Amino acid sequence: MNGYDEALKEATCCHFIAPVLIMLCGLFDDVKLEVEESVDGSNVHANGVFEFVLTRGKTKICVMAAKKNDFEQGKAEALVGCEVVADREGVFVVYSIVTDFIEWHLYRSGENSILRDSCTLAVSSNTLDIKSLRDMCEMIYGALSGHEEESKKEKA
Repeated sequence: MNGYDEALKEATCCHFIAPVLIMLCGLFDDVKLEVEESVDGSNVHANGVFEFVLTRGKTKICVMAAKKNDFEQGKAEALVGCEVVADREGVFVVYSIVTDFIEWHLYRSGENSILRDSCTLAVSSNTLDIKSLRDMCEMIYGALSGHEEESKKEKA
């Protein structure tokens, strides 16, 4: 095993995810990146830990590494975490990402719906395909860029 194959190991996975998130944060003046963020609910009696949380205005994107590549378990934990964040922060929409670095699943958890978008990074001969990386970054950038719209909907 070497290179991106190693990214599928949970501990190493975060080392691959962090530079991508740091680069995305650099595209905005007002994005905050938190590491190992614990969330505890008030009305929602649950808690959890996200590897990373991106915050821009009232928009939050909570990032969780898929433990042992179990995306279903990661999805369940991430969506419960989104409910806790929505409860604690008083927001109507929270995003979460479940990833093993190669597969990225973005969830938009709103009051009445959960939407999912996903992207898989292409790796050939241990080289990351730039187009697939760009597609994944655009997916996250779009969620961060929409914070003005979410704030407007919240005020309406």
